[in-house]
Amino acid sequence: MPDRMTSRGRIHVWTLCFTLLICLYSADPSPAADVMDEETWQDGPALFNKTREWILALPSLEVPFTQINRWTGWGDEAPDTARGVLYLERPCCFRLEYDEPAGHAIVCDGESLWTYVPELEQVIRTPVPEEGIGAGDLFLWLLRSAHPDSFAVLVDPPVYRLGVEPPAEIGWRELEILIDINDGSIAGYYYEDLQENRTAFQFAVFKTVPRGGREAFRFISPPGVEVVDVE
Repeated sequence: MPDRMTSRGRIHVWTLCFTLLICLYSADPSPAADVMDEETWQDGPALFNKTREWILALPSLEVPFTQINRWTGWGDEAPDTARGVLYLERPCCFRLEYDEPAGHAIVCDGESLWTYVPELEQVIRTPVPEEGIGAGDLFLWLLRSAHPDSFAVLVDPPVYRLGVEPPAEIGWRELEILIDINDGSIAGYYYEDLQENRTAFQFAVFKTVPRGGREAFRFISPPGVEVVDVE
C-alpha cells in the first residue's frame, strides 16, 4: 500500500474489504440464547422471517448509513466514523457512496465489484462470482442459509439484537443484526473480527426508489486513475 496513504485511508481500505465479504457469504446456525423475561426478547426465527419478508418487499432502495470502526490498539481515541448512502437494486446491483471520507465508493453492477479509494489513486475491479452467495446484493445473505439465535434481545434504542454465527472463512468472532421492532427492517449490523476490531453499520430510514437497471450502477473510473483487476 503506498506510503502516501493517510491512516484513515488504510483503515477504510481494510473496512471496504470486509464489507465485500458480506456480499459473498451466508451464515451458519448459532447456539440458543438464555431464556429471559418475555418483555425483553422475541422468538429469533420468527423475527428473522419477518425481516426476510421486509427485504423481499424492497426490490430497489436507498438509505443513508453511518459506519463506525473501533480498532484494537487505538486506546481512548475516538472511533473511525464514515457516512454515506447505500443504493441497492436486487438481485445484483448496489452502490455505497461515501460522503465521509469524501469520494470513496464501492459499486457492483452485477458483473464486477468496483472499489475506489482516492488515496490509492486507483480503482480495484473484482469479478462477481456467479455462484457467490449474496454476490451483488448486500442483503441477500440474509435470505439464503443463515440461521439466527433462538431469541432476539430488546435493546435501547428500541430494536431487537439478533445474533448470527459468522462462517469461519470470514474470520469474524461475532455478527449481530439490529431489527426494528415495528416493521422488521434492518436498523444496522455489527461484527467483530479475530483481532477484536469492531465495525458497526447504522441505517436511517429506507426509501423505495424506481428501478434503474444495471446501467444505473455502471462505474465510471475517474480520468487518469488506473484500474487494477484482482481475481
